[in-house]
Amino acid sequence: MSSLFLCSISIVTITFTLAAQNFVEVSDCPKTADEWGMRSKKKNCLVDSHVYLCAAIQNKLGRYGEICTYQRWIPENECVILNAQTHNMDSVDCKADSGCPKDLYLPSDVWRYKICYDNFYGITKTLGQKLPQQSPLMTQGKDDHNIKTNLGGTTEKDRIIIPGILPRDRIGLKELIRETLHKYHDKIRRILF
Repeated sequence: MSSLFLCSISIVTITFTLAAQNFVEVSDCPKTADEWGMRSKKKNCLVDSHVYLCAAIQNKLGRYGEICTYQRWIPENECVILNAQTHNMDSVDCKADSGCPKDLYLPSDVWRYKICYDNFYGITKTLGQKLPQQSPLMTQGKDDHNIKTNLGGTTEKDRIIIPGILPRDRIGLKELIRETLHKYHDKIRRILF
């Protein structure tokens, strides 16, 4: 029984590492069917059941990778991506306002959905750009913890102070803090943890 269990683990490990072994980070992905065909030939996926895929890397805006992988259907309103840790094919919800895939599609057709190479997470530039410099939520100093936002090319380091006790609702400050924390909860959690 134990040898059967070990054999199963080995097979699973080999399956999950195949994509990572042929992963290459690239500066961009093909934008047309012709470009896709040329890059596919260059990648030369040798196994009959594998196909070429170029996709965005999960949670890394503006970074892309190529792999040879199994073909599978991607659900509507999802973008095919490469998992940041394993570099295997995955898919995530497309939260952009427009341009998301409206139908079931194959990963080899992802080039048709330009948003899947861009801001399919639906991130806006409000954190570092729209809060005034003297906002009680932001301050600059050498001893604070840095939270770097790189949304749409911002390179400033923004520091966020989250008060432990919320003041009484004076001029909507309490609601502003709640909205800001709710809106950026996932992003702040990824950065801090």
